[in-house]
Amino acid sequence: MFVYFAEVEDGTNIVKRIALTDSNDMLDTEDDTVSEELGQVLLTKQYGDISPNTWVRTYRKGSPPLKQRFAMVGGTYDASNDIFLDTKPAASWTYDNSTKDWKAPIAQPTLSSDDIAAGYFYIWDESAYQADNTKGWVKYKQENG
Repeated sequence: MFVYFAEVEDGTNIVKRIALTDSNDMLDTEDDTVSEELGQVLLTKQYGDISPNTWVRTYRKGSPPLKQRFAMVGGTYDASNDIFLDTKPAASWTYDNSTKDWKAPIAQPTLSSDDIAAGYFYIWDESAYQADNTKGWVKYKQENG
């Protein structure tokens, strides 16, 4: 089994890379858990100097949901809540502490059941929002084929 770590840039909390190491080298013999400190030592041996950034363990799907989602390069690590966020969708989006995710500056409109059945969906258009901050969600229809 492999153990994954995300390199988090100090100051920005942006994930720079994902690295892995074999957990057999990291098992704590007392309770069969993986030691993060030992993981960082092994990463240093594998990848060289890992400073000045911080390395944080991340979990693949099906693993304990300790960080809620797997880290991604370009994403953000929220250290105060110990979770990884996906890449910020647009410059105007902000972090919502209650949902632990990015939030558009205006709510996404709701599609009717007829619109959903017809293949409509919304996509965020940052330039539309920048031009008029009452707009931003653009309705599209998925084409068949």
